[in-house]
Amino acid sequence: MTNRPSARRQAELIRRFEELEREMMFKFLISPERALHRKRGQGVNWRGRNFRGKDMSGGYVVDAQLTDADLSGVNLDGADLTRADLTRAKLCGASLRDAVLIDANLTEADLTDADLTGADLSGAILDGALLPASAAT
Repeated sequence: MTNRPSARRQAELIRRFEELEREMMFKFLISPERALHRKRGQGVNWRGRNFRGKDMSGGYVVDAQLTDADLSGVNLDGADLTRADLTRAKLCGASLRDAVLIDANLTEADLTDADLTGADLSGAILDGALLPASAAT
C-alpha cells in the first residue's frame, strides 16, 4: 500500500508549484543575476498580471504574452520586449528608456506619461495606442 496523495491534493500541489514557478520567474527577471541566464523570460505568459510599480529594468521578456497586464509605473529601462504582445496593456507612467520593443504589439495599449526616450519601436504595432504627449512632438 502506497501513501499517494488524493487527486484533490495532487491538483492543489500542482497549482501551488505553478504559482511558485511564476513567482520565481518574476524574481529571477528582476534579480542582479538575470544577465547570466537571459533566456529565462522568453515566451512567458503573464496575461492580465499586475506588475504595478515593479522594477523589471534590463529584463529579457522576448515573445512574452502581456495582454491586459498592468505595468503602470513599472521600470522597464533597457528591457528587451521584442515581439511581446502588450495588447491593451496599461503602461501609464512606465519608464521604457532604451527598451527594445521591436515588432511588439501595442494595440490599444495605454502609454500615457510613459518615458520612451531611446526606445526602439521598429515594426511595433501601435493601432489605437494612447501615446505619451512627448511622442507627438
